[in-house]
Amino acid sequence: MEAALALRPVERSVEEVLLPSMEEIAARHGTDSAAWALAARWGEGWLRRAHRLAPPPTRPLTVLIGDATADSLDPEALALRAFELFCARSGARVVTLPVRYLADISEVVPAFGPQTVVIAGDGVPDNEVARWAYQVRLATGPIPVVLFRRGAHGESIRSAAALPDGPYDAHRQALAAAEPAALTAKARTAAASGRFTREAERSLA
Repeated sequence: MEAALALRPVERSVEEVLLPSMEEIAARHGTDSAAWALAARWGEGWLRRAHRLAPPPTRPLTVLIGDATADSLDPEALALRAFELFCARSGARVVTLPVRYLADISEVVPAFGPQTVVIAGDGVPDNEVARWAYQVRLATGPIPVVLFRRGAHGESIRSAAALPDGPYDAHRQALAAAEPAALTAKARTAAASGRFTREAERSLA
C-alpha cells in the first residue's frame, strides 16, 4: 500500500490495489481459510487507521450506516470500511451502528442528526434489517435510505435505492442524497434562530 500511495491518492489506492488484492486472496484460498482471515484482519486494520487519520468533518452532513455484514471477516465488511473512509475524507461525519442492536436507538440516533441512512452488507436477514430501518425512521423522520452491497436482499425496504458496488462511486451518491436533507435542516435552524432573535428584540423593546 505504501508504494501505491506514492503514486495514487488514498481512494484510488484502496479501490485499485487493496480491495482487488483482498478479492484475489478470497478467490484463491476461500473466505473460510486462514489466509483470508489474516488478510482481512490486515485490510480492516489499515482502513480503520486511515479513517482515524482523516481530517475532522468539514460539511454539515452526517451519514448513518447500518452495518448488516455478517462479521469483520465478511468480504463485504472491507468494502464498508472503504465506504466509511471515503465519506470521512469527503468531510462528512460517519456514524456506524450494527443493525442487530435496537435498544436505545430512539435516543442515540437523533443525537447525531443524520441526513441519510445507508444499510450496508447482506449478512443479516431482511426482517431484522427492516426492524432496524423502521426504528431509525421513527427517530429521524423522512430521510433518504439507500443500500450498499445488500445483494439480493433489500426487498423489505422498497423505497431504498441501491448504491453502486464500488465504494468510491457509492459514497458520492450517498452524500449527494444527503445534501437536500442537510439544506432543509440548515434552513430550519436559520428560521428558528431568526424567530428567537425577533422575540428577543420584542422583549427588549
